[in-house]
Amino acid sequence: MVGVSRRALLYGGYAGVLLAGGIFGTPVQATFAVRALIVFGMVMGATGVGALFAVGGAVAGAAVGILAGTPAKKADAATRA
Repeated sequence: MVGVSRRALLYGGYAGVLLAGGIFGTPVQATFAVRALIVFGMVMGATGVGALFAVGGAVAGAAVGILAGTPAKKADAATRA
């Protein structure tokens, strides 16, 4: 997971640099707004990967639950009343 989050930060930072270059023009100067856009891209990259793992884990858990197919217990007369 550490390697994945590192890559997410790297690609998110790259996306932030591209975004900053599109907004402020290239070459990008190291101003506060540019750095804020780069950090925003890094945070969004890490959040996106975290969400992907959460949704993927939920789908995998649901699939295992369906495939395992635990039988439903029948309620006896004492619990129905």
